[in-house]
Amino acid sequence: MLGYLRIDHDNIIDYSKIIAVNNIQFLICQYEKDGEAFLWFKSDYDRDNKNISGVIQFKKPDEDKAQKALQTFLGSVHFKH
Repeated sequence: MLGYLRIDHDNIIDYSKIIAVNNIQFLICQYEKDGEAFLWFKSDYDRDNKNISGVIQFKKPDEDKAQKALQTFLGSVHFKH
C-alpha cells in the first residue's frame, strides 16, 4: 500500500503504524490526496486466511472524529472461526 501511495506524487503520507486491537494486528496509514484525508486500514490474516480492510475519508478539520470512528470500528472487529 505505501509503495502504491508513493507512486502517485499527489499523495501526502502523514504516517503509517501497526496497532493491535482485540489481539488482531492492523496496519494503519493516514494520507492526503486532492485536499481530502484518508485513514486506510488492513488487518493481519486470521487462521482461515481472512482479513478486513477499509478506508475512512474525511476533511482535515474532522481528523479527531475520524480517528475516534476508526478506533470504535476496530474495537468491534472479531473473526468467527
